[in-house]
Amino acid sequence: SMYCVWSYVSTHFFGSENSYIFKLIPKDLSTNINLKLNLSFIFRYFSGLVSSIDETIIYSFISIPLFVFLIIVFILLYKINQEEDKEKFVKFLIPYLSFYIVFFALTALSLFVMFTYYEASQLASFARYLNPIHIALVLFIFYKFSYLLYDKNISKIVLIIVIMLVGFGNLTFFVTDIKSRREGMYTSYERKDLFDIINSNTPENAKIFVINQEDKESIMPLWYARYYCYPRVVNANPNAITWKIKTKSNEWDLKKWGLTKETFSNHLREYKFDYIYFYTTTNELTNELKDYFINYELAEKSKLFKIYYYDNTIKLEAVKTLDKDS
Repeated sequence: SMYCVWSYVSTHFFGSENSYIFKLIPKDLSTNINLKLNLSFIFRYFSGLVSSIDETIIYSFISIPLFVFLIIVFILLYKINQEEDKEKFVKFLIPYLSFYIVFFALTALSLFVMFTYYEASQLASFARYLNPIHIALVLFIFYKFSYLLYDKNISKIVLIIVIMLVGFGNLTFFVTDIKSRREGMYTSYERKDLFDIINSNTPENAKIFVINQEDKESIMPLWYARYYCYPRVVNANPNAITWKIKTKSNEWDLKKWGLTKETFSNHLREYKFDYIYFYTTTNELTNELKDYFINYELAEKSKLFKIYYYDNTIKLEAVKTLDKDS
């Protein structure tokens, strides 16, 4: 709910001067629910839900299909009730069955509404999202059996120990993983250095268009730039794939929805970008944009360019060359 509120506020109350609101993605990567409201997709989605019953769920070293897990749970619940009250098994089972069906249905509905067209069609990570209720059932059964075998106080102690062991397992992972996280700290410093040229040579109210033509780490460099260059506005948006420009070598990937040289120029003008930062580039792209460079010889010697707008075109002037940066 907070995500929906923030999305509405940021879209309707923050102007384009302070944000980057743009959509340019293929149907498969869109979360638009209208694309999913057709009989073909709905049929495939419900077929996927039926098939998910055979999907493998993993608990530590145990890997079993979902339907096997549910059968085991049913048998154990029956065994527990058999020890307590054989005649009330149906009444005993209804609350658990109802709660599981509701949780299953709400999880499926959430995937349908919030996931992209492609992710929803694949029911991406559906079994993983069901794990909270599976873990709760396992803990409940463990508690009831320990209660039947011992007594109420001991069963509580045993359950607390089990929960602590699970938490301790996560804690030990956190501690043993500290080396890689420390290395990640230096990675953060290195990333910050990559964007120092922007922070040192542009005003804080500038709008920066970041290009990652080699597609290294996909959209992530745009989010890095958004973080390290704040409060500057960057072309980072989960609903837009604008970090690379359409050329002959990548048109198979970008297809009809990629920015071409012409639409790229128009896009810069429409959203009033002040600078272009080439996080990565290629000779092909440099050659494609050669008409835009004021000094083409500096195209490969600089990463940051100031944008100048003219009637029918744009011009890019190198702000600082790599030779001077090093």
